[in-house]
Amino acid sequence: MPTVRIAHHPELTAKAAMEVFRKHFADKYDVYEVKLVLRDFVIKKSGWMGYAVALKQRKDSTFFVFNAYQPSALVQFLQVTVIGWVFTWLLRRPTWKAMEREIKSFIKNAPEFK
Repeated sequence: MPTVRIAHHPELTAKAAMEVFRKHFADKYDVYEVKLVLRDFVIKKSGWMGYAVALKQRKDSTFFVFNAYQPSALVQFLQVTVIGWVFTWLLRRPTWKAMEREIKSFIKNAPEFK
């Protein structure tokens, strides 16, 4: 799971962070709140591809944790029952890695997180 540490912002909430992501990626991806275990929001490219993101606050640090995620329940079902995780992972890994790099770069360079 990629983790990116930012300047310590104890006042930063997951909702406020999601709005920063939403504003930045407005023309490219859908960004929306989710009720996933250990994740606060999703950056969705398509039903096949997205990233689930969490803002983590510790006593002396603030950071983001995120991982590849299939936003579509149908895609998740097909992956588990028909296509298989390994096959889909190998097929989509290059695109996921490119999106991961894009998200990391945004977090590291966003003035709101400095």
